[in-house]
Amino acid sequence: GKELSEEEELKLRGMELLRQDLVKEQESERRKLREEEAAASQESMVEENKQQNEADDGDESSEMNTSKTLDGSETTTTATNVTNSVGHNEEKMEDNDHGANSD
Repeated sequence: GKELSEEEELKLRGMELLRQDLVKEQESERRKLREEEAAASQESMVEENKQQNEADDGDESSEMNTSKTLDGSETTTTATNVTNSVGHNEEKMEDNDHGANSD
């Protein structure tokens, strides 16, 4: 007759289960990809907004723009220069004081 033997039925059921597993895997893979893509596009949008804001700020807040630069080289160099000159000035002043005291 047309009825499948138990062995064949088990085989078919096994294949069906395997197929379902594969489908599930593919779906989760696809979801992962979609999430990664969404995150990436969000990041690029944030980047674009940042650049747009910097452009919008114009001359008024040029100081803020320099602090926004990603590598921050401008702001850090100016900061170190300021502290260095202050340190030197203090040292010089101290030397002068000592000189005055010893005289």
